[in-house]
Amino acid sequence: MSPTDRPKSNNRRVLVPYSPAMRHLLATKRYNSGIRPSGHRVGKVSFLKNNRGAIPGNVIVASNTSSTDAYHRSCRASEALRHPATMPETLAEFFIRFLTTAGDIVLDPFAGSNTTGAVAERLGRRWIAVEPITNYIEGSRARFSRTSALTNRTFATRFPALIGS
Repeated sequence: MSPTDRPKSNNRRVLVPYSPAMRHLLATKRYNSGIRPSGHRVGKVSFLKNNRGAIPGNVIVASNTSSTDAYHRSCRASEALRHPATMPETLAEFFIRFLTTAGDIVLDPFAGSNTTGAVAERLGRRWIAVEPITNYIEGSRARFSRTSALTNRTFATRFPALIGS
């Protein structure tokens, strides 16, 4: 969702470093341009421009196997209910960087363990997390610094939500 008809998506905010082969290509300027088997014509200009990085090939590749991170350790220690399907921080970070800028509000209508809220806060975004299971929200507190002002996070009791700024 976006508050305007023109969302802020910008793939320049999610570029990754070029591969060694691409760095070599940019340095040597030696490229085999012409018609590809698909019939597509590729020119030197389109491939020899340094855009300061590449668009990631697949953003969905992220491990979700940690059971010893701060969230899981804290939930075990406090006997809080752990969410069974935590989202990898790298996935949340990609989309937050791609679709927002610092100061924007990020909404997660299915917050679970509130990975999105924690990453949004780390990246300087405000956030709203909605989760109907209050125990999951309580467990998500482990994702936030104990030195952060608790007044920046508010629980709504009628329809459980956690709001951070």
